[in-house]
Amino acid sequence: MKANTKRCSRCKKQLSIECFNFSVKSKDGRGNYCKECNVEYQKIAQKRSYDKNPALHLLKKSCQAALRRSQLDYIRDGYANVTCDFKNVKEFFTDLWNDDRFRSEWIEQSNIYHMSRDLRDRPTLDRIDSKCRYEKGNIRMLPHWENVTEGAQKECQVYVIKDTRIDHRIDYSAMGEAKNAIAAIYGIPKNALNCVDRGTMVEADNGVRLLLETKDGQQKVTDESKHLMVMNRYEIVYDIDTGVEVARKHQQVQSEVSGIEVSTLVL
Repeated sequence: MKANTKRCSRCKKQLSIECFNFSVKSKDGRGNYCKECNVEYQKIAQKRSYDKNPALHLLKKSCQAALRRSQLDYIRDGYANVTCDFKNVKEFFTDLWNDDRFRSEWIEQSNIYHMSRDLRDRPTLDRIDSKCRYEKGNIRMLPHWENVTEGAQKECQVYVIKDTRIDHRIDYSAMGEAKNAIAAIYGIPKNALNCVDRGTMVEADNGVRLLLETKDGQQKVTDESKHLMVMNRYEIVYDIDTGVEVARKHQQVQSEVSGIEVSTLVL
């Protein structure tokens, strides 16, 4: 066998080493299954896990997703500054599963979803207080349709920015309402407005920029810079008798920032 090829343990084909995923468990640093076979194997394994115990499988997947949302690089709407009190999926899952009331509600909704196979019936994890983290006492089960509806009904604020200054602010009773209004007024596709609470401005016509945030939204602090802040400082000396400028000193300071806290600005 050549050094740049490997035989897949599943399909038995001799393939380029690039056709295998990296793996720390293998001596050569690559998995035993090629990428294509690995995808098929994962599908079968997921189905087997679900068929064995739907409620257990769905809760583990939901815990994995919740932990992912708590990462700094997660940028989906509604999850800015979301953190998790659990260190790993096992700890997260075990704590929820040992709660008799939660487990009963999760199993009941899982059975409904298993019968209907409708995504709207899938059980999901919801933070009771959306301003707090995923932690014990702040997590409940909600069917997918109810969780999505609740998120879309969060109060939202849209800042209209012209020439680097806030021109005015529009308050909306729900995030969904805000997106519909912006799409209609400025002709911006709704999928371009998935930037709530990110400190990211959406470009509109005539030099107008829009900044969206929920009422209690805050910008995540990350190592990645999003804006370049420029400050100009002038010191001017005038002759007190003539009023003529006699000296001028200019200093410009630049710094990279990860976002801005709009809620602290005064209109």
